[in-house]
Amino acid sequence: MSIKANGIIPVHHTKKLPRKITGRRRLDARDFVFPEERRFPIPDAYHATLALSSLMRVAGRHGVTSESRSRARAVLEAVKERYPKVFAGERDLVDEIRRTYDSTYGKDTVSTGNGRLADLLRRYG
Repeated sequence: MSIKANGIIPVHHTKKLPRKITGRRRLDARDFVFPEERRFPIPDAYHATLALSSLMRVAGRHGVTSESRSRARAVLEAVKERYPKVFAGERDLVDEIRRTYDSTYGKDTVSTGNGRLADLLRRYG
C-alpha cells in the first residue's frame, strides 16, 4: 500500500470495518410496541416510562391526529400489559396522556369505524 507524501491514505486503500450491533439493532422485535417499525422500545421499566413520556412530547410538537391517537393507545396498552407497576406508578402521566389525546379532537371522531379503538376508549376513557 502506498501512502502519499502528505501522509493521507487514498480511499481505495482503506478497509471497510464491520458495523457493531448497538442500541435498537441489538433488541429483539418483541421488545418494541411496534416491532415492524422498531419504534417505542420497552425492554425494561425505564424504557416503558420513557415511552409514556415521549407521547406527551410528540403531542406537543406535532399535535394530535387520529394516527397518533391510535399509536398512543397502543403504547398505553403495551405498557399496561408488560409493566403494570409502571403503569400504576405513572398514573398522573397516564391521565395527562389520555386527556391530551382524547380531548383535542373529541371522542366521536375516533370511536366511529374502528371497533378496537372504540373498545380502548370505553376501557380507558
